[in-house]
Order: sequence, then C-alpha cells, then structure tokens
Amino acid sequence: MPGYYDDFVNQACLACLPECYTCTNATTCTSCSSTRFRALSTTFRCPCIDLYFDVSGVCTGCLYSCSTCNSPTTCVTCNSTAFRILNAANLCICSNNYFDDGANELCLPCSYACLTCVTTSIKCVTCDTTLRLMQSNWCACPQHFYDNNATVACLACHYTCSTCLKGTACNTCNASNFRTFDSINQYCICMPGYYDDGSS
Repeated sequence: MPGYYDDFVNQACLACLPECYTCTNATTCTSCSSTRFRALSTTFRCPCIDLYFDVSGVCTGCLYSCSTCNSPTTCVTCNSTAFRILNAANLCICSNNYFDDGANELCLPCSYACLTCVTTSIKCVTCDTTLRLMQSNWCACPQHFYDNNATVACLACHYTCSTCLKGTACNTCNASNFRTFDSINQYCICMPGYYDDGSS
C-alpha cells in the first residue's frame, strides 16, 4: 500500500517518510506524489519541486518570481532564462534592461535607452552615464548628440549644431560660435561677418 513498506522481519507494514509515496525502508523513497508537488531526488528523498517549499510536510507555492525558495517571501534561486537575478533581500528581481510587468509576472525588455526601468519600457530609472543623461524618467542624449531610436549610443550631430534631430538637421545653434539657425535647410550657418572654419 502506498505510504508503507514491508519490513520482512516482523511481517508488518511500516510507514514511509511522510514525503514518500512508496519506499523500501524508513529512509529510502522509491516514488513521490506529483499531485503533492514532490519529485524523487538522487538521494531517494521526495523534496518539493521547484516553485514550492516544504511547510510541515506540505509543499506550498513560492513567490511567483522565485525558482526555489525556503519561505513565502525568500527566494533561494531565480530563473535566469526569465531574466531574473537574486538581490540582497533574497528576491528575484528583473535583471538590468528588464522590468516586471506586474500583471503577467514577466520581465520585459526596457527601451534601448534605459539601463534599468520600472512599470513600462520607457520609464527609465538609471542610464548608462557614459552615454546618456537622466531627464524626466528618460535617458536623453547629451548636447551635440542625437537619438537614433535604436541603440544606447547617441550619434554625433553635425559640428555646426548645438542640438539636432539627426546628423545634419539642427534644431538649435550655438550663438557664442556666431551661428544662426537656417530654418529652411535646418542648418546652423555663420552670422554675417563670419566664416565657417569647418570645426565648430
């Protein structure tokens, strides 16, 4: 009968460990109950399967973000293929460049511009400060560079521009370099009395 084994000495059926479905002796399981979220280990025991932990003999579900846990709120391992990493508080948070969607329990990619983000892909929390600047929850390109809407690296504006929409389409000019905006060609031209030296 499941849960018991024959001791062959006293000709009695003795109880297996509570975690075993079947066993050969008091400490060796031969099968486990999958409906109780247990699986046979290499040491012939029936621990809880991933995503569950043992509470007084009952396998109870872990926090959705954990792969394995030892309490309802303490993760032991995380699923790296789901873009989760273990933090100092023993929670499986989304790794850099991903955010927890909060509804489907998924780590979804942040926008190309963000290093980390929350709630949505475009609500940046941190930026790669060697390439971008934080401005109103967005990682913006620094002056003299523009966003190509695809990569974290910003591209350089034309040397005449102070800011630009793309390489040669200026939106502002540096008046201290004696430049003025040509709205027809979207270009920063030299003010009257000055010439372009090809560098600023």
